[in-house]
Amino acid sequence: MPDTKTCAMPSALPPSEAELAEWNALSRDEQIARYREFFAHPDCNTFTHETAEEIIAAARRRVGWAKAQSAVPTIDPHTP
Repeated sequence: MPDTKTCAMPSALPPSEAELAEWNALSRDEQIARYREFFAHPDCNTFTHETAEEIIAAARRRVGWAKAQSAVPTIDPHTP
């Protein structure tokens, strides 16, 4: 059940000091509940048909690809 004492919600905008203090005063469970409530809103699904899990998997694949592209081959000094 949401904490009705505060209206702190996740935001893409930087929070004010008061908003940040309000958010940090919430328990971890309440913060998670607020995120779930926020992302369950229909407006949160208008920009993509991908699920959060699909987005995370794609980001992890890109990070892995970038690491592979920038990897420096190791040279064993004992190999002729």
